Amino acid sequence: MKKESILFIVLLILIIIVWRCIEYSPYEVRPESDERDLNIRNIQKINQIPQNDTFIFVFAGDAQHHYDEASDFVDKVNSDTTVDFVCFAGDLTDFGLQFEYSKMNGIINDLAVPYVAVVGNHDLLYNGAEIYDEMFGELDFFFDLYGFRFVFVNTNSREYGFDGKVPNIVWMNSVLNDTTNYERAIIVMHVPPEDDDFDSNVEQEFVNAIHFSGKTILVLNGHRHYFTSGYLYDGSIHYLNSFALDECKYLKIKIWEGDDIDRSHSYEIVDF
Repeated sequence: MKKESILFIVLLILIIIVWRCIEYSPYEVRPESDERDLNIRNIQKINQIPQNDTFIFVFAGDAQHHYDEASDFVDKVNSDTTVDFVCFAGDLTDFGLQFEYSKMNGIINDLAVPYVAVVGNHDLLYNGAEIYDEMFGELDFFFDLYGFRFVFVNTNSREYGFDGKVPNIVWMNSVLNDTTNYERAIIVMHVPPEDDDFDSNVEQEFVNAIHFSGKTILVLNGHRHYFTSGYLYDGSIHYLNSFALDECKYLKIKIWEGDDIDRSHSYEIVDF
């Protein structure tokens, strides 16, 4: 074999090795086609839930790298035929990497019911915001279900340098002030407004947006990895903080129509 041919083969092998290293970079953003627009596609399924006097959803906390617990969680939810859908409190990942998103989604995709996820602070690390956008969709979004408006808002202020733009209060006001198109609101976020990772300069403005319409019944969050329940700020709205998934507990929340804002929901703690 000629010397030139040998050099060409060696060079080709080196190019292939380098290309494969680049292809499988942990920082890549390349979800598979069935991993895209997950929130949008699952909301479409939620909107097909038959209308009833009540509906039930599961609220689960920070999953991060707890893959075994996530699998047990899926099995437990699937054994409960009363659950209509699942809401995740954010932090599906630990470092916002593509393989973490894909691995966790591969587990929770086995749920027998639709699921939606708000973005967490760990989900935004590195290029996690871009991956979340590709896989789940917009970082701020909402959907309506039989008069109830579920509002999912990015509250991870620290990851944006406390720039006063996260959370997006202008967007919040536009969604919640549209009072003719919903009866009750449920707010889902990762970082709660009383937390140090929330921008304290906009805390009161954010809380005012939640309370202004008089229609919000629940504020749900994760981030703190432990459960709390209380009526914060002016005391009229129920705030629930979820367990982290490694605690092997989640909240099962029941919602029903009612004129009394304090008697339109209940919850129970479920072990798995």
